[in-house]
Amino acid sequence: MSHDGLVYFALAVELGKVKIGTSRWPDIRIKEIQTCCPALVEYVFFLNGGRPVERHVHHLFRHLRHRGEWFLYTDEIQSFMAAVDAVEASGGDVTAFVLAMGKTKTVVTATMESLS
Repeated sequence: MSHDGLVYFALAVELGKVKIGTSRWPDIRIKEIQTCCPALVEYVFFLNGGRPVERHVHHLFRHLRHRGEWFLYTDEIQSFMAAVDAVEASGGDVTAFVLAMGKTKTVVTATMESLS
C-alpha cells in the first residue's frame, strides 16, 4: 500500500451511491461509514495513490457528484474500475494511468476498447 493510503470506493447498495475517499486503513474506514449510513455499505474497489489520485478521480466524476464524496454509481464508474483493473492485470502503472485520464466517459470507453 502507498504510504499516502488507498483510494477506496464504498458502495451504498440500496442507494446506488458510491463514496470515493482515501484512507490508510480502508477496512476501518468502511466500518465507520457503515455506522452512519442507513444502507448496506460494501467495499467494491481500491487503488493506490492517496489524496492526489482521489482528487483527480473526484474531478473525473464531478458530473456524477451527489454530495461531498458521494457519487452516483453508474456504468461510467464501473467502466473506470474495469479499465483500472485491466491496466493492473497487464502490469501497467495504475496511478499514472488514472492521473493521465481525461474528464469524459469517452476516454474511459476508448481505454477499455484499446485494452480488449
